[in-house]
Amino acid sequence: MASKRVAQTAVNWKAFTERVPPNQREYFRLFKAKNDIFVNRVDNLPAALPNIDFAFYKNRLSSSAMVDQFEKAYSGMAVPYPTDKDKILAVIDQEEQQAAVETKEYVENLKKEIGESKAMIKAIDSLPPPNEMTLEMHSYYFPGQAPNPDKPTFWPHTPQWQPSDPEYAKHFINYQNDFRLGEFLKSKFGKYLK
Repeated sequence: MASKRVAQTAVNWKAFTERVPPNQREYFRLFKAKNDIFVNRVDNLPAALPNIDFAFYKNRLSSSAMVDQFEKAYSGMAVPYPTDKDKILAVIDQEEQQAAVETKEYVENLKKEIGESKAMIKAIDSLPPPNEMTLEMHSYYFPGQAPNPDKPTFWPHTPQWQPSDPEYAKHFINYQNDFRLGEFLKSKFGKYLK
């Protein structure tokens, strides 16, 4: 049957099954069962049109011209196989090639990052343990994190609490408001807190 050949070349069910996530296996099973029903229906049909004995009808009917007309139409009838009119397969192939290139670039970038991370881990492993590290050693190994005596910072020494940060005013005002609220609560309810 022609449908068996088409079904075998159209879908690789083994590869399809391997790609189905575990949480969607039931839906896939239902989909596969429905496909099997359709394939079985097509398999039950003959691969070619049935032969009609037009000679029998020519002998039985008075008008053989009508039988000739039906025979000509029947023999000329061809059911076209579905084709890709909008060239969707070409678009999919192009997208697949583009995705393969992007994936290759992504994998190369990840390998580069992995190499950099391994180098960083190796460098960190060569450092002395934190409980043995002095401030001088810390400033030597991490110059970007070390306090600079020429540019002193304000406690808590985080970037958002430094006057050079654009968000500093917002943090400072919120801190002042919290402090004022605390003082207000102490003045009103302080005797109950003792």
